[in-house]
Amino acid sequence: MNVDIQLIIAAVIAILGYILAYLKDKEITNVQDFFDPISPVVEPPKNTPKRSYNMSEGAKTFLLAGHGPLEQVDMMRQIDEAEAAGKIDYQVRYTNGFYLISYGQIAGGAGPGKN
Repeated sequence: MNVDIQLIIAAVIAILGYILAYLKDKEITNVQDFFDPISPVVEPPKNTPKRSYNMSEGAKTFLLAGHGPLEQVDMMRQIDEAEAAGKIDYQVRYTNGFYLISYGQIAGGAGPGKN
């Protein structure tokens, strides 16, 4: 094989490697921006799994504990609607209060408390 052809092949491979590294770095930056609370990015990158920002079954169980059956149904409806809309910060309201949800975690709330 001619030395010039080998150099051209090596250059093409190096350029492709650089392009792939650039695209991967850009994707990582987009994910980091999505999870950064002060970032204006509110849409998750398309490859981000929903489990990264949807509420886990354990968090739902904790949130619903101590509430009546009808209230639980309404609270689950609110969670399902917020997750279907892709929201990362939202409120789940109940009769005497609310919970603040952020990235699928209970971040706060107000109400009379659970018995």
